[in-house]
Amino acid sequence: MKHFLATFAITAASILSAQHVVYQENFDKPIEPAPKGIRECIDVTDHPVVKRALRLRTTEGGLKGTPVWTSPRFGEQVLDYGPEEVTVAYWINPITSSVRYFLFVNDLKFRQMAAVLLDGEMLTPNDAGSWINFEKLPLNTWHHIKYVFKPLDQIYDIFVNDMDKPLCKNIRYRYEDTTVPAGLWIEGSETEPSETLLGPITVSVKTPAGYDRKNWLENLNKSYNQIIQGYEDRIKNLGIHAGKLQQQLDQRKTDPGQLESPYDIILLYRKIKGFDPIIKQAETNAAYHEKLFGRNALGAAFFPVDSTIKVMDIYDAAQIATSALVEDLFLAQRETISVQAVLLTTNDKAISEVSLKVTPQDELAKKLVFKTFIQQEVTTHLKGKPSIPYPDILKPSDGNEKFDKPQTLVRFWIDIHASENVAGNGRFTVSLNQAHQFDITVTVFPFALPKEFSMSTAFCFAPSWGESFYGSKITPEIRRNIFDFILEHRLDPMNLWSGSRAFLTEDEIKYCLDKGMKNIYLPIIDAKTNQANMTKNLEVIDKNGWRNRVVLFGFDEVLFNPKQLEAMKAAFANTKEHFPDLPRLNTARIDERLFGYVDIWCPLFQHYNHDDALKRRALGEQVWWYPTDYPLAPAVNFNLDSPGMAPRVIPWLTRKLEITGILYWGLNREWATNAVEHERLTPKEREDFSVTWLTDDVKEQMAAGARWPQVPWVPYFRNIFSKTAPPSNTNGGGNLFYPGPNWTPWPSIRLKNLRDGLQDCEYIQILQELLKDKTPSKEELDALTIPDQLCKTLRDYDRLPTTLLNHKRKIAEMIIKLKQ
Repeated sequence: MKHFLATFAITAASILSAQHVVYQENFDKPIEPAPKGIRECIDVTDHPVVKRALRLRTTEGGLKGTPVWTSPRFGEQVLDYGPEEVTVAYWINPITSSVRYFLFVNDLKFRQMAAVLLDGEMLTPNDAGSWINFEKLPLNTWHHIKYVFKPLDQIYDIFVNDMDKPLCKNIRYRYEDTTVPAGLWIEGSETEPSETLLGPITVSVKTPAGYDRKNWLENLNKSYNQIIQGYEDRIKNLGIHAGKLQQQLDQRKTDPGQLESPYDIILLYRKIKGFDPIIKQAETNAAYHEKLFGRNALGAAFFPVDSTIKVMDIYDAAQIATSALVEDLFLAQRETISVQAVLLTTNDKAISEVSLKVTPQDELAKKLVFKTFIQQEVTTHLKGKPSIPYPDILKPSDGNEKFDKPQTLVRFWIDIHASENVAGNGRFTVSLNQAHQFDITVTVFPFALPKEFSMSTAFCFAPSWGESFYGSKITPEIRRNIFDFILEHRLDPMNLWSGSRAFLTEDEIKYCLDKGMKNIYLPIIDAKTNQANMTKNLEVIDKNGWRNRVVLFGFDEVLFNPKQLEAMKAAFANTKEHFPDLPRLNTARIDERLFGYVDIWCPLFQHYNHDDALKRRALGEQVWWYPTDYPLAPAVNFNLDSPGMAPRVIPWLTRKLEITGILYWGLNREWATNAVEHERLTPKEREDFSVTWLTDDVKEQMAAGARWPQVPWVPYFRNIFSKTAPPSNTNGGGNLFYPGPNWTPWPSIRLKNLRDGLQDCEYIQILQELLKDKTPSKEELDALTIPDQLCKTLRDYDRLPTTLLNHKRKIAEMIIKLKQ
């Protein structure tokens, strides 16, 4: 597509582009009153540009009083110009904090292209289904907003007040077959009184000067043919793959000269753009065949892969096999790291069983502890999208595995742990079937990670979800085994949904604190019973001197449920009155309505505002944050289809922004869904989400007690409080480990990478402690500062591990130097 744009620019451009206005609204004529609420045109006397405006006022009564405004349709006029860009510019004044909607832009099918909300005072656009907070906007002030759409690239930029510099760039459309803007829409708040003023609107189209349809089609045809020729030239070099690939290309080709509609032209270019990954995959496949089928090839390759790289299929594996991503490893004492061992074979060398062995080659390596897992896949089920298998489940393995059918790709996972008494350099060998092997050198640094976790974490494990899956009650022994597992991954055992009682018993608290747990979480409930309940929960705490470990929480996401706001304030005020030394956490963005009630703010990732956080920290308050199953990639998250680096970089970004804790709503949320999905899945959902394996026969098996791994894993969740709630259109949210036999937790790759990120940040903590009583040198400050190249924002981070590992090593070397 970039090639097309560049070629089109050369062909048509040396001429200046022209801007054509296709729709304009100044609200200078009376408007029909709204059937709900107040909709009227008014004079504006206090602004140099805006002279008339549309007032939308939601009256008392919520939905009964919500006014709506919709523009005439202008999509055909936009298409007539064969647009390079489409601009929607407007003025808006959000009078009240309850204003929810900015101007929405719809496509030719009346679907949202640009959906922009005002969340509190945060400008929040929707990026491919995910709401992202970008900018805090003052209320009762006129703002100049501009959306610039790029139809061929399926993205748009948002400008706010500064019309030359975009505030947020490359926001993706919600639907892949969306082409151009065709209409506008806005309404008042549906839940509470609100007032919005909407000023002048202009919709314009950018086209080459001198544009006419005939020349435009000729230029497109020329550019398109150049792209096709480029593909065909590349195909010629692909040997045995050329015939099949040419056939696939021919199926996608269309003669643009036969098309008259710019709508069809845009979709045509998108269709051919979709061939890019196919030809790249074929080129990788060709390299794979050369490596494995070549004159001196063995028909198989066995190699180590960094733990943050998701080896999706043989093409991924072949690409990785051409470069040594892992040559050596390093870790501190009390640290556990991981490496993947991947076997790739030709079809005629596919294997039905494997035997993997890790052999220490020296005294240091003999002191390391190795654990082996075999990777298993989980297949995504997203509405209207193809299902994709992701490696994620780590089944504990002794290295000996048999497969139901021969495999050309086998992925092992190896955990390596160093205890406190180990330091120096060593080497170990990983061998497979006595026919393949590789060596890895390992360095254990002469310092240990702190026993107590430095970063606060609140990752919820709910026993009730496990009881739903297994059909049996959890026992004290099982609880302790699961707590061991959670603590091994440097997380505090806790449950956000334990009701009024403390989740951990006195013995469990002692046990977990001894294993490194940082915080003890206690619930805040309604104001009437809160004092008595809290007093009871604190008896054990005060008896053992644990009061400084306590974090209180309650009233989840209260700002999304305004009806609960007063009850939350009463309960949190009651807590402050009777237990003033205990910090109160709430999953809310920083909002003045909660000032004085919250001590630990915990906004959603996309609601975090750094300036607001600095102000609250200056008052002695803390700021944590959390994701749900949103935001989606390219933002970091723990979802199944998030990049492998995302879970690992989240703790780094948390440290960089001086956020002190991470909360996550579920470690085992999908267990409950997998227990009952045979009862809830409707025929339409089965079709929409491609859950084709859940047939009537499988439903009968599940009704009789069959559970994963006897049947595939369902990677989405449903609202457990609603019998009619649809599946989440996200996969992996709230689930970081799997229910193995007899309540044995099986980790996910995502959980392992989160653990590594938390361990990485202990290096920063150690260095910070060593430097706290001195002015750091430039070299020391460089080591302490997390580089922007590693991570800068939720979206801006390095997807490959090299930068992270290099900086981690730099920190380690500085720690060693200072300790000497």
